Formats: sequence, structure tokens, C-alpha cells
Amino acid sequence: MEKSTTAFIRDVAAQFLYPVPTGWERADVGEGPTSGIAPADVAEAEEGRKATVLAGVLEEAPGRDPATAALQLAYGWAQLSDARVSASFADEESRAIEIDGRRGGTASLVATFPGSSSGDLRLRVTLVEVADGYWSYLMGTAHPGAADLIADIDAVHEGLLVAIG
Repeated sequence: MEKSTTAFIRDVAAQFLYPVPTGWERADVGEGPTSGIAPADVAEAEEGRKATVLAGVLEEAPGRDPATAALQLAYGWAQLSDARVSASFADEESRAIEIDGRRGGTASLVATFPGSSSGDLRLRVTLVEVADGYWSYLMGTAHPGAADLIADIDAVHEGLLVAIG
């Protein structure tokens, strides 16, 4: 019987360990996030087939419960993705979570950008207090019609671990 192995990203700055779905690889994260992954063919992919998962550290603790804070961050990041237009939001969900005994929140939504060529965007954000007053995030984005990519992103969020190192 063949054993399947799963690759993981260890993000020392965010104190996270998260799985890499099959067909995904490390991504260039630019400024801000501390690690990220994307489908291996993302550079050549059509707009509706682009996806990313990024991790990072929040500069300050959220001023509200983590589930609401995660939803507020999703709103803000959606607006940043296409600053030329105002987004409208649908399918908003948020809930409190606990990962490795640490409190957190996760949220998802679909952002629509009327009059923009960038297309719609599904975002999922997870916040975790990895140490007292020290918060990190995991954010995934994909086109809302890309069910397989959304499933991959959700699996990364569900497989997230806190890795204090």
C-alpha cells in the first residue's frame, strides 16, 4: 500500500505550520505576508483559476472578537484587491475557533466588483492568537466559481497548526 505524504509550510514569523495541497507550491509573497502558496501554474492561469494562500503577522491585536475581526479583515482585503471600485459582499460567514488551545476566528465572503475587469473574489481569513497579544493570519483567495481551488484553500485553513518555535 502506497503512503501519501503531505508537504507543509513552516512560517516561523507567523508561528504557523500549514499544509500544501497537491499541485500547489511556495509563492512569491511580496511585502507584508511572511509566507504563501499558490497553484503551480498560477502565472499562466486564466483569471478565474488564480488562487493564493498567504500568512503573516498582524501589527496589532484585533480590537474585537476574533470571528468579527476576521470578517472585517476580509472586507478590507477585498477592497484592496481592486481599489478602483467599491465591492459588494455576499455569502458572509464567521465563527470562533480554537487551534492548538489558542483562540481565533475564521471568516469567508464573496466580493463582487461591479464595473471591474478583475472578476469576483472569494476570501477566507483565519486569525489566531499564537501567543499572549501576538496574532497571526492566514488568508486565501480564489474566484468563487473555482470550487476545487476553494476546497484546497479551505483544507489549508482546516489543517492550520500553531508552531511555536
